[in-house]
Amino acid sequence: MNFVSDITRTEDANVETPGKGLSMRMRMRMRRTLNRFWLAILALLLLHGQAQAGSILYTINASSTATANVLVDSYAIGAIDFTAGGSTLSGTIRMDDTDYTVTDFNIILGSASTTLSSSYGGYDTVGIVSSSLSDGAAFISTPLGPPLGGTYSSISTPASVASIYDASDSTGTYVSVSGVPLNFSAGAVSVFATPGGMLHITISAVTLAVITPQGLPVVEVHPLQVIGSLQLNATSVPEPSTALLVALGMVGMGMIRRQRAKL
Repeated sequence: MNFVSDITRTEDANVETPGKGLSMRMRMRMRRTLNRFWLAILALLLLHGQAQAGSILYTINASSTATANVLVDSYAIGAIDFTAGGSTLSGTIRMDDTDYTVTDFNIILGSASTTLSSSYGGYDTVGIVSSSLSDGAAFISTPLGPPLGGTYSSISTPASVASIYDASDSTGTYVSVSGVPLNFSAGAVSVFATPGGMLHITISAVTLAVITPQGLPVVEVHPLQVIGSLQLNATSVPEPSTALLVALGMVGMGMIRRQRAKL
């Protein structure tokens, strides 16, 4: 038995080869660092999910509809269909299905017009060139109670309306007006929603335009109001930050599994 040879082999086993030993240590450090990085990403994903719990962003799709009655002193003198002729609604709405409220929204309506059954201020045709409904500066949403049959209701106030209208006289007696801006608060908006992957929202009796009697060719006593009813279908969309974190988390999990398989 060669004791010198055995001692030499033992010493050689304990001594790291300069290139190989350092490379192994570096690989292990890199793996530990990567593991910590991806675990941090997963922790951020978990915290982000908890922070976003209940709050869901929906995008309004083309199957949504919006109609309105044109009223003067509570009498209907016309009707408007904002989705006639291929026009569509667009925008977003954020709902909180934990406390059953509307967080924020921006609903954009298309253009539409109507021929009035009786003239108003000298005009017999009124058109809404554009109209948008959004949460106002002091916006607050109050639930009306727990959901019934999966549907919940809330009142949101104030809603901010920005519209542009045209008006014309078919007889040519009065000069037409166009591009007249209207910006006002619509007051309380009632929202009835059925949450899920597809959100169904009903917003009724919302004021989309108000034409005041002042400055019209023919004197009027009461304002003209366009009172709308919206039936919105919206699809939930992932937040950009959420989608990014999910993607990073999936990549990280895959890399950790591959690294463990190599060990």
